[in-house]
Amino acid sequence: MDKKNEIPNWELEPYQEFGTDIRNLYNYFNQFKNCITFNSNLPQLFDVLNEAASLIDTEVDSLDRDSAQTTADFAQIELENDFSFIHGQWSILLYTNLEALVKKLVINNIIHTDFEELDVFKKIKLGKFSDLSLPMRYDSIYRHYEFKVSSGKGYGIKRFEAILRPFGYDWESRDITCEKINELAQVRNLLLHRNGVVDSSFIEKCPWLKFSQREKINVSYEMYLSYFRAITDFAVCLRHRIRERNGENIELIKNEYEKNFI
Repeated sequence: MDKKNEIPNWELEPYQEFGTDIRNLYNYFNQFKNCITFNSNLPQLFDVLNEAASLIDTEVDSLDRDSAQTTADFAQIELENDFSFIHGQWSILLYTNLEALVKKLVINNIIHTDFEELDVFKKIKLGKFSDLSLPMRYDSIYRHYEFKVSSGKGYGIKRFEAILRPFGYDWESRDITCEKINELAQVRNLLLHRNGVVDSSFIEKCPWLKFSQREKINVSYEMYLSYFRAITDFAVCLRHRIRERNGENIELIKNEYEKNFI
């Protein structure tokens, strides 16, 4: 029987922080959608207030009514676009949280393990970071390490795998998880660097989305949900790999994964 070790807190911490952040994102996502829906009805609310105010010889400020109409018009645009702006911005945040999970886990390995023994770090002049404060030192080492192992990998699943593999966090992700994380990476880059305007590079990398060149991308709820599920699956696989590294039976972990996959 494999010896099971207690998973160290430093190895669990990034995963736990990721879980908290993703839950918060999910809650904020719903709150923002509810607020936009509410705002679309503000003029009607002011009309009701005006009618009630007339009964007591007062009047609701007309400037407030005009402001309410402007807010409602903006909210209505988002409603008509099926919350595309919200879906796009939250997709960027999903990718950012996945990047943060990978970075925090690697930095914690740098802090708590003999990372200098890994071949890739032997090619980095670690001495030049010795005068930096500890947080800046670890961040600088990570940035140099990330460049070394992920250069040429682009954004997406291959980049994350390249960053995690030297520390023993490697596994085969589901095809759909790989596809959706790669798609998310391209959508994220398009939104951040081209204001969501589709170019030939995006069409080449994500032909299945069937967007046209110079078209403004609309991130649907179905797209957002697929990204949410993909990064969650990636994080769950990473958690299982951590468990396996600490002595848990790999077959039991695989069975649990298959049964509980979102």
